[in-house]
Amino acid sequence: MAQQERQLANSADRAKRPNRIPVSGNRDLITVKGKDPAFEYRIVRDAPGRLDKFLDAGYEVVTHEAKVGDPRVGTPAAEGSPVKISMGGGEQGYLMRIPKEWYEEDQKAKQDEIDARETQMIRRHKQDHYGIAEITKKN
Repeated sequence: MAQQERQLANSADRAKRPNRIPVSGNRDLITVKGKDPAFEYRIVRDAPGRLDKFLDAGYEVVTHEAKVGDPRVGTPAAEGSPVKISMGGGEQGYLMRIPKEWYEEDQKAKQDEIDARETQMIRRHKQDHYGIAEITKKN
């Protein structure tokens, strides 16, 4: 009887404790919680000129409450301060976002460039008649 009560108590304690991640287990490092669905988010490494490049492209540094990855000890942030993440090796990254509309325009421009290059490769292959070139697209 005493052993059964002890087992029930241990089960109840386990149900109350937070989820535990083993030291050797996989950690969630880049999932962002608290995102605004109208924006696309990314973590940008703090390297000379890199943040400025993203700011010029329309990205903004996230300063609202957002959590990146697993909870960490010693990463307090005042409200309104940039959301930072340690990227290892002494490097820091900043959480940035851009309106989805602008993000989709940028992605379309990249795809248009790829399509133009593929078309040029096919056209050149047909002119040279040398070798076999196959390009298949997965949509």
